[in-house]
Amino acid sequence: MNTKLIVLTFLICFFISGTINGKIKVSLQKAFDKKYITAKAVCKGGLELDYSISNLLKDSLLIAIPAGWRFNSNAGKNDYQDILMVHEEILVLRPKQTKKFDIKGYCCEATKSGPQKGVSYTLGKMADSSLVLLARYLNTHKTDSNTDFLIKKLKTNAV
Repeated sequence: MNTKLIVLTFLICFFISGTINGKIKVSLQKAFDKKYITAKAVCKGGLELDYSISNLLKDSLLIAIPAGWRFNSNAGKNDYQDILMVHEEILVLRPKQTKKFDIKGYCCEATKSGPQKGVSYTLGKMADSSLVLLARYLNTHKTDSNTDFLIKKLKTNAV
């Protein structure tokens, strides 16, 4: 009898917690398309975006941004380079939460100037196939210390 009561209590608690604290796993594109979120991306200077996202749902969200995602510059004449993400990001938001995330990437347009602090960026899209392949490769492979040094050097001189 005691065991049945414990099991019944556990099942009721599990059921209630599952219905109250549901989690929805979506891609960034799907989250926008279904109006689960609103977001604003502003360049922090160099190759980092300050990405503020608001969850509009009563459920938690797990948002995946894949390697190869390209955030587009939203400057007036679009004179600034877009930013390519080379590492997959998983963003987690509680119900109705607004949170800021640091998004890091690389410039991906040689004919435009580097991103400047305060420039806004749009949601973006997946990059072309060659950049997606490069991003996926960098996402799954470690770089050596010389490459890490060069990347850090480029980032500090990018502003």
